[in-house]
Amino acid sequence: MIDETTALKRFRKIVIEAQEKGEKGLLIWKNPEEREKWGGNEEEMWVTNAFEVHGYAQDGKAYGTYRNMELTRAIRNAFECEYQFKLATVDGKGIVAMAFQIEKLLSIEGHLMFACRGMLYGHLNGPIVSIPSYQVVE
Repeated sequence: MIDETTALKRFRKIVIEAQEKGEKGLLIWKNPEEREKWGGNEEEMWVTNAFEVHGYAQDGKAYGTYRNMELTRAIRNAFECEYQFKLATVDGKGIVAMAFQIEKLLSIEGHLMFACRGMLYGHLNGPIVSIPSYQVVE
């Protein structure tokens, strides 16, 4: 089994390479089988009850509505609100994928460690899809 230091170095390299290609985030799936249950193509997936931003209150908090929308749009909305996007399984039980902002992964060591440990310990083990190109990177 790969050790945590080696895993972190490999993951940091993936994140930096994605940033250099102009990507804004990474969507990390629990496993390939779960991704296939959603259709296997992020650009064609739809999410139920995703938050759509309409604006911001004076205190800086986003307001909007929850509705069905494309996965790509749901992730953009989450990133705009500075949220970490979590995708539930098709039946709504448990997490099947998480989206991480590259900027946060590179500037906040805790975010990088959380994402890396998620993969290292099998909670998320791929594939990793870059956002907004939606290309598999690992």
